[in-house]
Amino acid sequence: MKTLSRTKKENIIKRLFTGVLGAVGLIAAQALAGGFASVRIAPAELNWRGLDNGVQYAAVSGEERTSDMYVYRVAFPKGHKSEPHYHTDQRVITILQGSLYVGYGDVYDETKLKKLPEGSVFTEPKDIPHFVWAKDEKVLVQITGTGKSKRILSQQPVPKSLVIQDVTIRPSR
Repeated sequence: MKTLSRTKKENIIKRLFTGVLGAVGLIAAQALAGGFASVRIAPAELNWRGLDNGVQYAAVSGEERTSDMYVYRVAFPKGHKSEPHYHTDQRVITILQGSLYVGYGDVYDETKLKKLPEGSVFTEPKDIPHFVWAKDEKVLVQITGTGKSKRILSQQPVPKSLVIQDVTIRPSR
């Protein structure tokens, strides 16, 4: 096995140390930007709110209506379909429970759906239309993004025969 010289080892350590410091600095800068608080929340402590169509929503940290980072969870009931829509920010979604069918495009098209099982991750890039279906079971996802976020329906509506409802978050009381 080839050994590294002391100089090479020192350079590698310096690069690793610089990288770690940079990552910590980036995280600290994001946290200091406001809105993203230190939280420790057990699942039973989440404050769930019902939406118009049986979908449940719970904020974890931050607020999607501000320009800060936010994290929240959404629970889709079995059978829920969303109309093609896009967001004004970029998001990363992790499937925590169940399997979610995800597709991209302006028109709801089941042939474009991909089944993503528990543990999967997908992205919702800024201004890219997408749609989902909780076809087989209740699905729980965690969404992380940086606002200001708005949900905008795509130009071409979903056929009425699909009976898909829009998701609207009601303010907490």
